Amino acid sequence: MILYTQNPSVILLGISITLVLTMGMSIVMRTLLLPKILSADTRYNKEFEYLFDAEGINFSPEKDASVMTWGSFTRVWENQSYYLLFHGPQEYWFVAKQSFEDAAQEHKFRAYVSDHRKIVSGVIW
Repeated sequence: MILYTQNPSVILLGISITLVLTMGMSIVMRTLLLPKILSADTRYNKEFEYLFDAEGINFSPEKDASVMTWGSFTRVWENQSYYLLFHGPQEYWFVAKQSFEDAAQEHKFRAYVSDHRKIVSGVIW
């Protein structure tokens, strides 16, 4: 709309209206629709069990199971609440810190991970 007041071109008016509508639709999609879609999908509402040992980690929901060796993770990040185990440029698994039974179990997990990858914490880029 700003462009139109400075230059009375119908093409610029059309571009600015399209841009505003596209931005509005994007905001509605990300804030309203996508969370509802994901919460209704049963794949994202399952309980997961993490089984880890010196060889790797096993993530298993009810029927599906995924086993990965520690070496297959490209990097490991940590924040206050989670460990993020990356196995691709934008693909990762996360392990909630509250899921550990006690500090000893978390320490063992950190030891297994640290044998293969450095755990990066703090501000992550």
